[in-house]
Amino acid sequence: MARLEDDARRSWEAAAEGYRAHCGEEANWNKLVGIPAMLPMLGDVAGRRVVDVGCGQGHYAIELSRRG
Repeated sequence: MARLEDDARRSWEAAAEGYRAHCGEEANWNKLVGIPAMLPMLGDVAGRRVVDVGCGQGHYAIELSRRG
């Protein structure tokens, strides 16, 4: 299992900069469409423990953290 995890880590690290450059930091689909569409379905998250198990740059985690 460790070899698989190491292979996955190396693969992601090799692609990470290109992914970030492609998605950008400010305007991308998740921030413009995904988050505004998905978060209302969660309701009030203040005081709750949540985990962002998606992929990407953590936009959901950042927004959920802002909401408490």
